Amino acid sequence: MSVKVHTHSSNRERPNQAEKKVVFKGVLDNPFRLHWPSVPSNLQNLVLAQISSLLDGVSEYQHARSQMNRKRKREQLEEEYTRKKTRRITTNDLENSPIAGADQGSSSADMQVDVAPHGPPAILAHLTLGINQVTKRLETLVRTRRGGIDKNASSPTAIKIILVCRADVNPPMLIDHLPHLVAAYNSTKPPDPILLVPLPQGAEFTLSKVMGIRRVAVMAVNSDALELSNILSLVTSVPVLTASWLAAAVSAAEIKSATPIIPTHIKQLRTTAPKDMKVAKEQRAAGRVAAKEKKDKSKPVESLLPSCVPMLKY
Repeated sequence: MSVKVHTHSSNRERPNQAEKKVVFKGVLDNPFRLHWPSVPSNLQNLVLAQISSLLDGVSEYQHARSQMNRKRKREQLEEEYTRKKTRRITTNDLENSPIAGADQGSSSADMQVDVAPHGPPAILAHLTLGINQVTKRLETLVRTRRGGIDKNASSPTAIKIILVCRADVNPPMLIDHLPHLVAAYNSTKPPDPILLVPLPQGAEFTLSKVMGIRRVAVMAVNSDALELSNILSLVTSVPVLTASWLAAAVSAAEIKSATPIIPTHIKQLRTTAPKDMKVAKEQRAAGRVAAKEKKDKSKPVESLLPSCVPMLKY
């Protein structure tokens, strides 16, 4: 495996410093690391196509519901305006006013034109959208498996697959916790583990267009979703994320048969250091003295008077 080399210069580097030499410092790698599942790009495109076909009709439903909500809000504003207007008009004027009757007729006509959209597609009841919502569900599932929730309470619906638009999320730190949560759940040895599948670049735009919403970065699909077998047949080669240090209490036999601990990995960090450390320390000390003198000179004279001039008693 090739070694990743970073060649960009540091922002803390200062020009016109003493001569430097190249040095290498050993840095211990984090043993508790979890990598994202390696999924080929062609397989990612197939999964995206399957989930897009599964979400057929969702965009039309979202558009119709949005139009209905806007119309309902507009009618509420018109009714509120009409009530305020009638309070300022006497009863006789209201009965003799043809404009008021016309307004009432138009509002009733609008109410008759309002047609509710068809019922929501069945797949919507099995989806969880958004980074925050998926994170909350994963945390609830992990607590349930580890006994952190009352046993008498109803168990939450299990998640089967999580689709992440990893290439479109910026910064990536927003989704770095998802592999750890999935591994924490799978390490409890559930009957149906969760699969984490990254999607290709541009998947966020495709999913948002199919869903009829502005943005879709993460999507979780329940295990009881309809027609999910078509997607699961494609991701049979995707590894299941687990972590031995996140597992619950295990026996000694399971520990012996488990995967050995990851060996220590020491990375070599290429950096620079002054050729003459004594000269560099003297320069830093001289710089601190000069900065202190400059700071003392910049202080106003009034700020020094209370500390050096005693108070006079009359």
